Amino acid sequence: MRKLAGLLGAIVLLAFGAPLTHAAMVINVGAQTCTGATNTVVNCPNPITENGLTFTGLGGFSNSPGGPNAAITTSATFAIENNSGTTRTVIVKVTAPSFMNPTNPPAAGLTLFSHIGGTVFLGSAANAVTYSSCVNAGNLTPACPGTINTANLTPGITAPGSFSADNSIAVGALGAPYSMGEFLTITLGNGAAINFSASTVLVAVPEPASVVFFGTTLLAVTGLLRKKFKRA
Repeated sequence: MRKLAGLLGAIVLLAFGAPLTHAAMVINVGAQTCTGATNTVVNCPNPITENGLTFTGLGGFSNSPGGPNAAITTSATFAIENNSGTTRTVIVKVTAPSFMNPTNPPAAGLTLFSHIGGTVFLGSAANAVTYSSCVNAGNLTPACPGTINTANLTPGITAPGSFSADNSIAVGALGAPYSMGEFLTITLGNGAAINFSASTVLVAVPEPASVVFFGTTLLAVTGLLRKKFKRA
């Protein structure tokens, strides 16, 4: 079990890097600003209402200053409701500053992955969401629009049910420090309610030697798991 724990720990370090001092996060909800602490977790007042839309459980996380293989920024909310009597729109900007890794060079390349998903509780023909991820080479807040931006994602949110959308973009040369962020434009018709979970992940393209080492480590973990379950 100790060997297994050690190998799993090595995989985590490979993916995210050793724990380092984190930078603060910021979420702008229209004209209001929520600022996190140095552990890179930000939680907005619960609830927070802006332009007739009420957000419950809105918060975010980042692993700033990042690891050698991945920089991560995420955001989510339990619910967004519109009980204002008319269609309302709010812009939400999520920013995590002071990322130091990964960069290109030394990485062979970088890819920026963008994702948003969630659930429509109460639909409306007026509902719409536009989402994009960004990297800001100037380490600015808000980060979006940045120097690198994914194309807009516009999943349908008019009818009750789940929604999801993803895309990615190749990133060329990038130095440190830089900020990462998310840009959402949310429109809800009267009586509508949704939630969302979003992520922005900058991943280093591994060198062939790193791929071999990572694969060997995974095989070793798999072998230990098989032996463990056979003895159980």
